[in-house]
Amino acid sequence: MKVPAHIRPTADVIATECESEIFLLNVNGERYFSLKGVGKRFWEEISKNSSVEQAIGALIGEFVVSQDVLRKDITDLCEQLLARKLVEETPSGG
Repeated sequence: MKVPAHIRPTADVIATECESEIFLLNVNGERYFSLKGVGKRFWEEISKNSSVEQAIGALIGEFVVSQDVLRKDITDLCEQLLARKLVEETPSGG
């Protein structure tokens, strides 16, 4: 899978921050998913701006990681979030 251009949290997701983690719940699936570190920061970025590329750009400056590794990790995370219906792909910044 390639990284989607734009994603946003689905309307059915509740996100709660607790210390260094964000816990996500899709109220239709009744299963929790937690994010720490890069995943937590990625969620924060896409929650305010749906551009995955802009989120990657913000994260590359915060974490000591190569752009290739970050892009692969974000691609994997996007796959998991999409599969669990925690995010949805959008056509553009909407």
